[in-house]
Amino acid sequence: QYAHGLFVEVGDEKNIDDYFMLHLEQKFLYDKLILSVTGMFGILDWKRIGSNYTWSVVPEIKWAPFDSVELALGGFIIGAQGEGFFTALKDLNTVYIKTKVSF
Repeated sequence: QYAHGLFVEVGDEKNIDDYFMLHLEQKFLYDKLILSVTGMFGILDWKRIGSNYTWSVVPEIKWAPFDSVELALGGFIIGAQGEGFFTALKDLNTVYIKTKVSF
């Protein structure tokens, strides 16, 4: 998927960046176990791609032990060079645990 700008860039027409995103997902055990990875690459300046870019990878594993319960473990890995919204986040890699109960 391609996005020209993100919601945080609205109103700043001179600094709207280009983002390319990809999501891959594989289901196992009758859809009880789901492995996924989402990736993003942002080009902040097409004239200086090698020194002005951003990227992120979001791996996740989900397990649904019951029909209404979902447990997930994942993380955000962010890298950036140059200017841009994600540059401030590049050293804030995170691991998360998520629980979802539907009723």
